[in-house]
Amino acid sequence: MKLEISLGMECNAACIFCQSTKAVNKNAMSTETAKECLAKHFKNGFREIAFTGGEPTIRKDIFYLIEYAKKLGYKNVEVKTNLFLLSYPSFVKKLEDSGLDSISFSVFGLGNKIYSKITGVNKSYSYLIKALKNLKHSNLSLTANILVSKYSYKDISKIVSLLLNYKIRSFWFWYISTNELKGDNWDLLPSFSLFRKNIFSSIKILICNGIKDIKILHMPPCILGDYAKYYFNERQEDITLVDLKSSFNIKDESFADLIKTNQCKFCNKNKLCAGVRKDYYEKFGDKEFKPLIEK
Repeated sequence: MKLEISLGMECNAACIFCQSTKAVNKNAMSTETAKECLAKHFKNGFREIAFTGGEPTIRKDIFYLIEYAKKLGYKNVEVKTNLFLLSYPSFVKKLEDSGLDSISFSVFGLGNKIYSKITGVNKSYSYLIKALKNLKHSNLSLTANILVSKYSYKDISKIVSLLLNYKIRSFWFWYISTNELKGDNWDLLPSFSLFRKNIFSSIKILICNGIKDIKILHMPPCILGDYAKYYFNERQEDITLVDLKSSFNIKDESFADLIKTNQCKFCNKNKLCAGVRKDYYEKFGDKEFKPLIEK
């Protein structure tokens, strides 16, 4: 059982594919409301908590909330971040001193040109690299979420090789969340066939380096072939998401418009698979999908 609290949609970036950027209501959750949520769910048996947003690190009370969660008894306290503020060594130290256990961060591509275009922040790539250097000397557990889009799919192996220099032990490959595009910037979407071999070669690199926590999200197992075991359906996790307006288990997630094609019923991974996003199917069809059938 894991709890994720969205502290608000405010962010220090304006990523071109992110729903936080387009959110009209950016009211933040108060410190007291966040504390009440932490206490309530701890009593209900939750022992893992992740603070999300928006960007949770821009909150002045983030250190206090981490400390409060640890005092309640949460065993693993995580922050999901773009790492910008962690480019300051003092900020990383404050997170550690507060009792933070782990960090999950996103990687959008290579180089300042691409990063600036995606995030809307000049020199944002340099913030990423500075933060990784600071974190390398910390005791925090790190998960890298490599976002696969037209800006990154050719460089996936290079991104993996770069990140391996910074003692990261968890690598998650996220195909860009098309439900957030809603018809805008559809050119950001590469077809699966364009980049799956790049993911395969990246997984080989990770295996050779002893990495065991590897996950692929939003890319159906039938596309992955021999690498289908790395497919991860987050809907099968027991994660409760809470924000200012709602609270729901990710198993009941409704904001991702997923469908299954006629071929899915013949696949032996049908029950495991969450399906494919409807807008991906509308753009590329189902020619790439080949049901996995046990011999």
